[in-house]
Amino acid sequence: MKKQRFRTVVPVTMMATALVVAGCSQATDNAETLDDIDFGEEGTTTWEEGELPEDLASEINIEPSDDDAVEEEEGEEVYVERELYLLDDEDMVVPQTLSLPVEKGVLQQSLEYLVMDGPVTSMLPDGFQPVLPPGTEVLGVNLEEDGTAVADFSEEVTTYPEDREEAVLQAVTWTLTQYEEVDRIQILINGHEQEVMPVAETPVGDGWTREHGINHESAGVLDMHAAESHTLYFARDHRNGTYYVPVTKRMSESEDEFAAIVSGLEEGPSSKSPLYSPLADGVTVAGTPEIDDHTVSVSFESVSDEFNEAAMDALVLTLTELEDVEDVNIEVDEEAVTKEALQHVSEPVSRPSFINKTAF
Repeated sequence: MKKQRFRTVVPVTMMATALVVAGCSQATDNAETLDDIDFGEEGTTTWEEGELPEDLASEINIEPSDDDAVEEEEGEEVYVERELYLLDDEDMVVPQTLSLPVEKGVLQQSLEYLVMDGPVTSMLPDGFQPVLPPGTEVLGVNLEEDGTAVADFSEEVTTYPEDREEAVLQAVTWTLTQYEEVDRIQILINGHEQEVMPVAETPVGDGWTREHGINHESAGVLDMHAAESHTLYFARDHRNGTYYVPVTKRMSESEDEFAAIVSGLEEGPSSKSPLYSPLADGVTVAGTPEIDDHTVSVSFESVSDEFNEAAMDALVLTLTELEDVEDVNIEVDEEAVTKEALQHVSEPVSRPSFINKTAF
């Protein structure tokens, strides 16, 4: 999966149109002057791709820092898009993209915005909450050469409920590993390395990665020893829109990884889940998806009106979660297309830089 570098500041589409499918990628024309920048509320500026001035971009260190936020210029604070993993009202760990003030310690700031009653409080989407207990302090985050982010928390981090321990690990891991330089996280509490988590004693001595999964679902697999895990993106309708949720499912082992993933999307989440698959109805997949030069091609024999942009989003988000996949190419028999939305997918579609850009 293509991840963000610390100095990359990229816009994101929102809700059910998380992907820009009118072209072959998420790239946009870079604004070169202040006249091109879309100013929001008075006194704030949100910088998009290519717009962050070099003198400010150089201040966004990879190494953690205790320095203050970048000083305001002419009374305007600079903001940047960050992907935070929060809990929805079903206790699912969900990415939400929020505009945070530009600060030097990117990793530390990202974790500080996962703390209840912390700086994220005023910008939380309706129905969402951060995962770290109130009063938790992020004492520091050290990025090691092997891509391990070592996060040190205060004692207050131990006060979460036992049944929330995996959510804590997942939110911290997926928030930090959105950055290209971070592959793994390790947990310290008051400077002491943790072999197990403090409440339910989940083993963490070797660190935690995205391979440990998120929002786990067994998908009815009986033989867990003959199964493999994949992270699929399903949708949930919110009263003000739709958002996407990564779910790690254990599915029957398959010789073809891509075919298994597309099949898992068509099958959808468990019947007890509040989520649904936008790809579940209205499509017939032809043959086996193939990969060539980091682009996966998926062919459809038929596509009904049910195949909309949400289905495209779920498919692209899911397939580009794989390490070697950067783009998804949709191939459809022209005679089978009955949805105008498919007329602009003639070229490969890239994963968005951020998903679930919140506006609710």
